[in-house]
Amino acid sequence: MASLRTSNEQFNSEKRIMKIAEKQFIEELSKSLPNSSNKQEILKEYEMHLYEMAREGNCEDDLTYYNQLKDRLGTPQEIANIW
Repeated sequence: MASLRTSNEQFNSEKRIMKIAEKQFIEELSKSLPNSSNKQEILKEYEMHLYEMAREGNCEDDLTYYNQLKDRLGTPQEIANIW
């Protein structure tokens, strides 16, 4: 019987290269988040969101994709303000 993997397990096991827009988003988020014990956990969570969005395949170019990320998730600064 095949085992079901959670999307987080699949994300961790698949090797993929982040798009420029994703790298920029994560870098801005990292700079915006305060240094805390859960900063890396927050970044991993948002990397997972980016991975899921990339799997949907709705990105044309980096600028369009970056704007889609902000529209869907909020800006890195808005996210940081929540934490």
